[in-house]
Amino acid sequence: MTDTWESLVAKAEEYSERGDFESALKALEEAKAMAENFEPKDQRRVLGLHRLGRALAEAGRKEEAENCHKRAVDLTVSCFGPYHQKVADSSKELASLYFESGLYEKAEDLCRKMLNIYEKSLGIKHQEVGLISRNLAMILEERGKLEEAEKFYKRALLILQDALNPFDGALISLMQSYAGLLAKSGRDDEADYMRACALGRVSGNMRTVTGTHIPEI
Repeated sequence: MTDTWESLVAKAEEYSERGDFESALKALEEAKAMAENFEPKDQRRVLGLHRLGRALAEAGRKEEAENCHKRAVDLTVSCFGPYHQKVADSSKELASLYFESGLYEKAEDLCRKMLNIYEKSLGIKHQEVGLISRNLAMILEERGKLEEAEKFYKRALLILQDALNPFDGALISLMQSYAGLLAKSGRDDEADYMRACALGRVSGNMRTVTGTHIPEI
């Protein structure tokens, strides 16, 4: 019985769970070759490349992983144009690889492009804009651009405190990251206050200091 694209991807996931990464990579390579015959806009081509890129990164083959993610983004651009929301969606994997590899300058450039696309396609208050603003803030902090990082942390908080549940893990993590930046800037009182806001949400007890929204952002 001939494997389908879906069965090859499923096999790769099973192999990965068993720790057999070489077999997983082989299955994903086969899926990638099969996808070359699909229609240009068939998203399996892009998804397969991203899955292969993740597997290569896990195997320590970062350069090959980068090429796979870049190829996926290029395919998306060729199908939908450079400013389509799908391009920003597809770029997330590459941005994550850059960040995890310590390539912060590349990660920053890509996140700024993604942010611009999301702002224009979804609106400046959309959840995706908040999430990318958070990612950009983290990257800028790693690059030592603390003042600009704070601007994007504040922007992310303003958006996500409205877009997400008050106890959402992403919002709590954002508050903790912002507290870390404040501490790094020598603003210990503000950092302690932000940590208290986050802790109140983790414990399930909204402290009177926080209210429903985070004040004075």
